[in-house]
Formats: sequence, structure tokens, C-alpha cells
Amino acid sequence: MKSWFNLVFVEIKSMYRNFTQGVFVLLMPIFYFLLFGWGNQSSKEFFVYLIPSAILFIIITTMVVNQANNIVLQRDRLLLKRMYGTPLTAFSIISTKVFVSILILVVQTLAIFLLTIYVFDVNIELNIPLFIVVFFISCLFFGLFGFAVANLIPNADSALAVTQVILLAIMLLAIPSSFDVSFGSFLNTISDYNPATFFLEAMYTSFSDNSLKLQWFNLTIVIVWFLLISFIGIKKFRWSDK
Repeated sequence: MKSWFNLVFVEIKSMYRNFTQGVFVLLMPIFYFLLFGWGNQSSKEFFVYLIPSAILFIIITTMVVNQANNIVLQRDRLLLKRMYGTPLTAFSIISTKVFVSILILVVQTLAIFLLTIYVFDVNIELNIPLFIVVFFISCLFFGLFGFAVANLIPNADSALAVTQVILLAIMLLAIPSSFDVSFGSFLNTISDYNPATFFLEAMYTSFSDNSLKLQWFNLTIVIVWFLLISFIGIKKFRWSDK
């Protein structure tokens, strides 16, 4: 257990070794939230949509984009291979990276709530237990998703482009089913099978009617995605470029 906490400390230290990069990663999503929230302080309904969307956006950005980029970079530099050659287990290494990312997300999410209350002066009714459950399940799911994406990226040179395309695709295709917007029958169908759609709807529910009605179709889609990314991200994870 002590070695795991030491690994957590090393992971945090390595992530913020470049102070400018660390601050940018931590504060950039908050700047986006301020940008979209400014000028809509009087609209409570607007924030009911904005907050879940912003939180899911930072979850996917942190877990998929930032985490996958860091993993691929460490893989290319053979750091992962060296770590795997130590007495540390694969579970310790993977869980440490996901845990550190969750810590960052907790700070960013708390900042969004504080900005909503004290800067925009908007009081939001929130089902706290439901939100916490959805939040941490989303973090775990997209944490594994990030490992699966990293496993499919050939090298660090292409990592940023691949992860940005995936981020935009996931978020864009979550809009039709979640907010009853039509992008055409083909894209609407793809949206139904997008795992982000389920998490966005569940998170939005914790801000609205405070009751989550699980649909077996959505739950089945998430379970299938979870098994797929678990297989690609963990079972087939590449510790080196070969």
C-alpha cells in the first residue's frame, strides 16, 4: 500500500513538473466554463444544461485526451516498460494513473460548482448521491477508455490529433439523443450507441428531476462498451511500442 501511495506522489510530481503545463491542464476547462457562463447568469435553466455538459467535457478531456497523450509519451520514452519491470503490479500502475486523474477532476468539478454559486449567483438543485455515483462511474469508464485509446495510438506524434478527434466526436454525438436535437437519422442512430450519451443524460438528471430512470437499452450499450474498452485497454495494453 505504501508503494502505491509513493507511486501516486510520483505521478502527481511528474504531471506538474512543468508548472505552466500543469496550471494550463487544471484551469483551462474552468476558463471554458466561465466563457460560456458569462452573460447567462440570470438563466438557471441554462446552467442546468451547462454544468453537466461542462463536467462530462472535463472528464473526457482529462481521462481520454490528457491521459492517453501522457501514456503514449511515456510508452515512447520506454518509461512504462521500465515501470512494468519493477515489482509494481500492472494494476498498481494503471489504478494510480486513473486515481490521479480523478483527483484533478474533483478539484475542477468543485471549482465549477463554486463559480456557479458565488460568481454567477445561481442556485442549482442537485441530487448529491446520484451525482456522486454518476460522476465516479463516468471517471472509471472514461479512464479505461483512455487506456484503450492509448493502446490504439501508434506513437506520440499522432496522439494529440487522434485524441482531439475522439473528444469532438464523442461530445458532438452525445448531443442529439441527450437534448432532442436532430442531426439526421444516421447520426442520431450513432448517438444512441455513444456511451457519453448515457452519462450525459444521467448527469443531467441529477440536476433536473432528481430521479434516474435506467433504460435497459442504454445500460446494455454501456456494459458492452465497458467490456470492450476493458479488453483493449487492460488485457491488450502495450507497455512498449512493440
